[in-house]
Amino acid sequence: MNFKSKLVSVFGAGIIALSMVGGVAANNQVDVNVQVNKPENGTLTYSLQADGFSSATASFESTSKSEGKLTLTVTDNRFTFEGWTITMSATDFTSQGKKTINANALTVKPNGNVQIKNGGPDSPVAREAQMSNQGAPVLQASRGQGSGEYVATYDATVAIPANTQAGVYKTTITVSQGAGPN
Repeated sequence: MNFKSKLVSVFGAGIIALSMVGGVAANNQVDVNVQVNKPENGTLTYSLQADGFSSATASFESTSKSEGKLTLTVTDNRFTFEGWTITMSATDFTSQGKKTINANALTVKPNGNVQIKNGGPDSPVAREAQMSNQGAPVLQASRGQGSGEYVATYDATVAIPANTQAGVYKTTITVSQGAGPN
């Protein structure tokens, strides 16, 4: 190896050594930007299932009860994490004979924790509500939460007033998106 080759080898090794200890500016960082787009068809959807409401026995003197379960499923695949509020309202219960029981006879209470099907990690908050013709908040995700699929189960009770005429009474429960999270 001639002197020139040795000089180049030593000089090259010196540059490598200096770059390893910071003597020569080395590019050891890089910024990477990744764009995450929300789905074109992202939506907030919700559905309600009623299950197993019991019969109630009419009484002259006391209130009786009909009890059942309501299952509310909410799916938010908008990926905006802006939160949401789901409300329920009910019509007055009406029999074929046109007798009524006021909508506020129906109360819903959360039965356990909200189940996270996917999404999370924080689940929305289920709330107890007395129904009316106006929407009452029953499930709410705060800002920064709510993307995913969630299932809330409610124990539902209809208080049948004393001296209610016998018959089948029907209500329609409507689930809606209310004002945003508080």
